[in-house]
Amino acid sequence: MTPGSKDPANALMAATAAGATVCAVQFLLMTGGFAGAGAPVSTVLWSGLVLFLITWFVAAFGFVIGLMLIGIPVWAGLSRLGWMSRPAAIASGAILAALVAGGVSFFTSGLAGSFVPAAFLLLPGAAAGLALHRVAYGTGRSRS
Repeated sequence: MTPGSKDPANALMAATAAGATVCAVQFLLMTGGFAGAGAPVSTVLWSGLVLFLITWFVAAFGFVIGLMLIGIPVWAGLSRLGWMSRPAAIASGAILAALVAGGVSFFTSGLAGSFVPAAFLLLPGAAAGLALHRVAYGTGRSRS
């Protein structure tokens, strides 16, 4: 698929898992679970687990589609240009995830609603870019 990639399927799965996990943790931290204040600890933990799993699967679906339609072609283009470094992978993952989230939000809710989803996906996109780079090029510090 791309020069230097050991296994594109593993890279896709690792990037999806990393992005979805960071996205689910962020969402869980932002909402604090669905349980209200004063709820028993077991209720808070159970609702947090359910919220995490639902968010993870929704985010994983979004990351698989996004990586297949946008991420992998951009990865191939950057690789052909010689931009195979870890910082390039992290930056492109963050920027692409934010652009896609901001674009979708812009077309569904207008300009005012597009900044929060874009900012929310910067960190998960960076995690997906890092995971994709580590699987495709190994754990070495960087590739030219």
